[in-house]
Amino acid sequence: MSADRIERISRATQAVDPQVWIVTSRADDRLGGLVATFVTKASIVPDQPRYVVGIAKQHFTWQLIEESGVCALHLITEHHLEWILRLGIASGHHSGPNKLEDFRHTTLTTGAPILEEAVAAFDCRVEAKLNSGDRSIYLLQVVDATSLPELPTPLRYSDMWKSLLPEQRLQLEELHRRDQEIDRRAIIDWRADSLESQT
Repeated sequence: MSADRIERISRATQAVDPQVWIVTSRADDRLGGLVATFVTKASIVPDQPRYVVGIAKQHFTWQLIEESGVCALHLITEHHLEWILRLGIASGHHSGPNKLEDFRHTTLTTGAPILEEAVAAFDCRVEAKLNSGDRSIYLLQVVDATSLPELPTPLRYSDMWKSLLPEQRLQLEELHRRDQEIDRRAIIDWRADSLESQT
């Protein structure tokens, strides 16, 4: 893709300001969580609630979802910046079997960890999965949920970046660049395999 086209797409993408979502999962006695690239509501039917989430395959939380088929989605506020730093910087591959050890959490129906101070949390089971090369895209059935009595405004990415200290921002940006390179290679390989299978 040309540099001009990349610049146009990057500029247009600045208009997109999604909410920050934390995704947690567990398999046996191993617990993990991360800041998700994207989460979106996927049903308008109140008694058939669904979400879609994309999880990069290099993450420990991805491995837990693959094994257990369950996860929880959390909306947070600016008061939870520490969660972003702890879940966004430390890798579950290196931090031991319980990345959520210092978090207050409970469970609802599936056994996935529910962070107790989240604005809202959705307890989910995987219904279907799509491989996109760098990520697994999960279609989730929401089986239970919880929320704070008064729903504060959830944190958005633009506000998250503004709220971070300069050194915190630099650390997250460096990890973001590292993940971009891993994702780039996975996407390119996936596209090559897809083209080969079509010929």
